[in-house]
Amino acid sequence: MRIKVPIYRLLVALLLSAVFCSFTFADDARLPDPLFSKAKDLWERGKPADALKSLEESLSAFGDGKVPVSGRVMKAALLTEVGRHEESEVHWLELAQAEAALKVYALRAVVISRLQRGTLEEAVSALESLISLDGIRNNRDLALDVADAFVNSENYARGAALFQKVLNSRSRGSYADHARTGLADCAEGAGDVGKTIALLRSAQLNHSLVSTFATAREREKQLAEAAGDKPKPFTEDQYLSLVRKLRNASRFDMSLELLRDWQDFHPNTDRRERIELEAIETLYRKRANDECLARCRAFYDAFPDSALRSDVRYLELRLHVRLGGTGQVKAIAAALRSSGVSHSMQHNAGVVFASYLVSIGEVESGLDVYREVYRAAEGRNAKREVLWRAGVAALRAGQNSRAATNLRALVSLGPNGDMGYAAYYWLAVAESKLGNREAALKAALRLVERYPYHYYGVRAKLILPSLAEEVPEPKVESLRRSVSLKPLSFPDTALSKSAQRNSLYKAAVILAEAGLREHAARMLLSLLSRFSSDDGLALCTIRALADAGDHRASLGLIATHFSRYLLRPASGTPSDFWSLAFPRPYWKEIRYAAAAQNIDPVLMLALMRQESRFDAAAISSVGAVGLFQIMPYTADQLAPKLGLPGLGESELKEPQVNALLAAQLLAFLMREFDGFYVPAIAAYNAGEDRVGAWWLTGRGLPDDLFIDSIPYQQTRHFVRQVLTNYFTYNRLYPVIVAGEEG
Repeated sequence: MRIKVPIYRLLVALLLSAVFCSFTFADDARLPDPLFSKAKDLWERGKPADALKSLEESLSAFGDGKVPVSGRVMKAALLTEVGRHEESEVHWLELAQAEAALKVYALRAVVISRLQRGTLEEAVSALESLISLDGIRNNRDLALDVADAFVNSENYARGAALFQKVLNSRSRGSYADHARTGLADCAEGAGDVGKTIALLRSAQLNHSLVSTFATAREREKQLAEAAGDKPKPFTEDQYLSLVRKLRNASRFDMSLELLRDWQDFHPNTDRRERIELEAIETLYRKRANDECLARCRAFYDAFPDSALRSDVRYLELRLHVRLGGTGQVKAIAAALRSSGVSHSMQHNAGVVFASYLVSIGEVESGLDVYREVYRAAEGRNAKREVLWRAGVAALRAGQNSRAATNLRALVSLGPNGDMGYAAYYWLAVAESKLGNREAALKAALRLVERYPYHYYGVRAKLILPSLAEEVPEPKVESLRRSVSLKPLSFPDTALSKSAQRNSLYKAAVILAEAGLREHAARMLLSLLSRFSSDDGLALCTIRALADAGDHRASLGLIATHFSRYLLRPASGTPSDFWSLAFPRPYWKEIRYAAAAQNIDPVLMLALMRQESRFDAAAISSVGAVGLFQIMPYTADQLAPKLGLPGLGESELKEPQVNALLAAQLLAFLMREFDGFYVPAIAAYNAGEDRVGAWWLTGRGLPDDLFIDSIPYQQTRHFVRQVLTNYFTYNRLYPVIVAGEEG
């Protein structure tokens, strides 16, 4: 049965309230609050001069030598903020001498201040002291800033020395990119064109950031043109590597341009078939469907005996699956199942073909293909995948005995992760349909008892009452005990003595008291890299990051250190653990945007958590921007209706703007799918056209079966995760369900 929200939300909240047990809350480590809250408030409101005045009034109440270190730190920082650099540097240098824990931080502040007032030699002096104390590794950013300042002042030799120092310490990553392009700047400034081009070429070949490649490539072209020449070609292996690297970063046009250059500069290459295959793959990933099809056909004509022909066929198969061309899908799948095609290619093509048939409603035919693919499958992983897909498809076809057989076989193969959870959930469904009440109940209880907060645990909780009917209570309890795990206890979150004694922790405490939350959190992050097994330090760092508004980093640490506690209750769980894992930043903006479109704000919160982890500045590899990962072309379509024309990247990063666009998009998708959330969520990820085709044939299915019939793994995972977020927010914040302010 399908249920529309808000009834759906109310039901979920009521059912899950039984799962959410009481905890014994631990008193865990956390950084202190700012000591001078009034000054901090003024500072955060953009009034540093007023903040400095308030702070000085507060500090005047302390006697000589009694001013807290944090007060002195805050004063030095505010002096820098208001442009009184020389005064601030005096304070920072005094702090560096007096407080060992702050020496590195204070010296960094001195370097920054001297850069801001343009005294480069003094900045270098402070930087050298800093590097001798803390090494280049932790101070690459400042070294690059100083090097850039030297380039701007046309002191290329000094700049080059610093850039080279950074590059010697790190050959990959954004710092290395910056150093390579900086060295090219120095060579160009010194008039050495040949060396400049060589450095720009190195920056292209070793780039980590696509922007580095694009800038270096354009500069090389300009220098070559100025000399009346053309850029020299890359080797064929270099072209292949760069094409794939750029394609994986979703820079499809750059990839295609390099493929054209490869062919132009190497006209006698024996890799023409490879070049064409790479172009077809790039066009497929770019979603240039018509051009991709045309290149496939041209490939068959140009290279009738090519060993890469099956690779092109497989890409064409996936393309027609995307386009919904059933006749073409069947013809190509038949060709790929013939002799002369590798076993792995036959397997992959068979799985894609069967999944497509099921998604368009030809379930019986899909099951026939799955049977054939399973018989030929090699290895446990390949067999697991087919058994899971075929089990769900058999349930969809009403072949419950076949579904149960497949799912029992899957369980016997010991699937891991989400497939393991899915196996037990669907086995419970299949056994129930066959009337095997106890077997169904045992499979469902396994999820409810062990993983109640996982997507499939929540699903199992929803079907549990019907499975328990006609099963005697003593038997239910016996089954429950047989599948239960040992009670889970949250780890000790007391900070280790060694971490507390470390200068980085002491500095973090002082910075937190000074109101420098972001800097305090970064100190703890650096310390955690040295004490990675310290759970107390991990939790303290998570709290500090969340307090600083860096929820992406905070959630990343939760996943790294405490993921198992997101699956089931644990005694001793800290009182704020779940609010850290499922925070509600930008709630005001979300509620406003949702109300404007009459949609559920909790669903938007769940969607935002999955899309960006609450990072307003997030930009994906394909160019999606902001909290809800809005594509620029989507914004162009939606913005005029909201009176927001001409939105650029900076505007799309604004939380209120991004939320308004997401709410409008979600409301449109809800209307497209008659108010049902599940296909709307799927369409947010995969597009309404593709989901519309699945919905057309799967409209009568219950939500769980519709979701697991989605042929794209990425979209299935996306929908499950958004719904898990949604279930969890409703469990944690039930007042939202009642329509009250959260």
